[in-house]
Amino acid sequence: MMTAQRPLIIVVDDEQAIRDFLCDLLSDEGYQSIGCHDAREAFEIVQESQPALVITDLWMEARYAGYELLKRIRNTSAISGTPVILYAADQRFLHENSQSLQALNCAPLHKPASVDEIVAMIRRLIGAPQVLP
Repeated sequence: MMTAQRPLIIVVDDEQAIRDFLCDLLSDEGYQSIGCHDAREAFEIVQESQPALVITDLWMEARYAGYELLKRIRNTSAISGTPVILYAADQRFLHENSQSLQALNCAPLHKPASVDEIVAMIRRLIGAPQVLP
């Protein structure tokens, strides 16, 4: 009998369509996902579930809410090592803050990104789901 290990990924975006798209993509690729509509909800769920990865939008309920979520994760010892992808349409922010994002061990992803780019980044950070005999 084969059992699958499906890493959990938290998807944070205030736009329902983007959350749904990413969660569906993750499911198709063999990952589990939980969608969150804001940074506050996401932080609580990340603390509770200790996921393999967080994908967060930059701008949500507040300007730079995704960046603040990243900093909160990094400042909470139990989850500080959780990989984070900051998914952002604000190219200038990503460019101007590239050093601080690197220091926070964050993978920036320009929005919109292709399915191949998203999947490649996820696999680079946490690998592909494993199927065990």
